Amino acid sequence: RAAASGRAPRTERESALARLWQEVCGTAVRSVDDDFFASGGSSVSAVRLVRRIEEEFGVRLPLSSLFEASTVAGQDALLDRHVDTLLVPVRPGDGAAVVLVHPVGGHLLGYRALIDALPAPYAVYGLQAPPSGRLPATLTELADQYARAVAALGRPVHLLGWSMGGVLAAETARRTDLVQPLSLTLVDSFVAATDGADLDERAAAAGFFTDYLGQRDGAAEIAVPAGHPDPFGHLAATHLPREPADALRGLYDQYRALYRLLLDHRPRPLPRDCPLLVVPAERERPDAFGGLTPLHLHPAGLVPPGARVAPLPETHYSVVRDGAARRLAELFHTRTAKGSA
Repeated sequence: RAAASGRAPRTERESALARLWQEVCGTAVRSVDDDFFASGGSSVSAVRLVRRIEEEFGVRLPLSSLFEASTVAGQDALLDRHVDTLLVPVRPGDGAAVVLVHPVGGHLLGYRALIDALPAPYAVYGLQAPPSGRLPATLTELADQYARAVAALGRPVHLLGWSMGGVLAAETARRTDLVQPLSLTLVDSFVAATDGADLDERAAAAGFFTDYLGQRDGAAEIAVPAGHPDPFGHLAATHLPREPADALRGLYDQYRALYRLLLDHRPRPLPRDCPLLVVPAERERPDAFGGLTPLHLHPAGLVPPGARVAPLPETHYSVVRDGAARRLAELFHTRTAKGSA
């Protein structure tokens, strides 16, 4: 929400940040209290802003920091105290905490509409992935790190994950020595279809740019010609010709590394220790992602009896956007309200 009023930049760094915002958003920043997304920011401009901040100040902020500090004033303060963290505070609240677990992109930008749709009593946090060079060898080990981060909150939590985030949320919930979640929600999560599947570079590059560009229904398909030697470079030149490919390479490396962890992970039946909500996207193709299959359709029967399965007539990407995000928030709240909100 853009600030109705607020103070102008006072320091040299605030002025520099405001200039960077204007550069990437294309609109004037009049107050250090204006919200980035309300000022015209998007997932694409968020990546550009993070890159420009690193160039200007020598500090690489994670994409998800735009939830923790979505104003010039907030980013200025964050630059003073920046430390890498897995768990990001997104929105305060007096009720139980909802912890959103990142999808395969590693960041939380895809949850923007859902965050806005969740009822006010919930406090919202997000788990963001460490950089690709610091990822552990397995998805289970990554979930162990997340369980320790969630336990450090010291408060009751609901775990919710979209896409790969649902699989990570389920694995985090297994660490009952650290976390006893009030509920577990998986939104259109996919798991490895077979053991030892190879990473399809064309599919991975197409998936990354679909995720990054915020692909919507009816837009031109993002695809790589068969046999192309550099799928990532081809799509970067095709869809973002003005953006330096190197600026995206780090994000793509993280996407590939997380995708690899998901392909290597042997899925297990979901935990039964808390209320369970599974929300498939009915309009998504089961073979949409190379080497993966929808969790609820896995032949091993991963969804236990008693879980609520509530499909929505959406695609994998639209299920967390706009009206679908509001319906998803209603489903979540209905399922969990008796427990705590």
